Amino acid sequence: MAMSGTGTSSCESIGSFEDIYDRFHRYVYGVAQRVSSSATAADEIAQEVFISIWKHPEQFNPERGTLQAYLGTLAHHRAVDHLRRDASRTARENRAAINSDTSMGDLQDEVLARDTSGRVRAAVEKLPIVQRDVVELTYLGGHTFQTTARRLGIPEGTAKSRGRMALKRLSESLASDLADSLPRVV
Repeated sequence: MAMSGTGTSSCESIGSFEDIYDRFHRYVYGVAQRVSSSATAADEIAQEVFISIWKHPEQFNPERGTLQAYLGTLAHHRAVDHLRRDASRTARENRAAINSDTSMGDLQDEVLARDTSGRVRAAVEKLPIVQRDVVELTYLGGHTFQTTARRLGIPEGTAKSRGRMALKRLSESLASDLADSLPRVV
């Protein structure tokens, strides 16, 4: 079987495809396997090299070196390309895994924050109105005790005392709420 191509002098000098394959397939496979460290990859690389010489025999120039050196160079370059593709794929997969872990962590954090926020809101709603007003203005509204006292028309010391009592009740309420939500060990 003659090589496909245009029939240039370099193509005629390398012989038939079967002859080339029979003479060099072990060599090409060996180069590919040494570089890629994988028998499966070496098979694919060797196949690519021989398909390349089949489709484009005119790319071989006997003035630049031997056919064995040319095939070895093709095998080496394709094996290196194969390693780079694998490294790139692995890096992409690792980034995707990290991103999915991060997004899952973000989702868990948001669910926990919403749950906690809901529990705190419910606990604040259970406070007596005078304590709830202080908590809402001071801790949720960002006002100082001095401003809160002025807005509510009470002494600053009273605002601070109501704030302390409210925090104590919230702490107790949230602690018991948390204890109720945990599974009991018998």
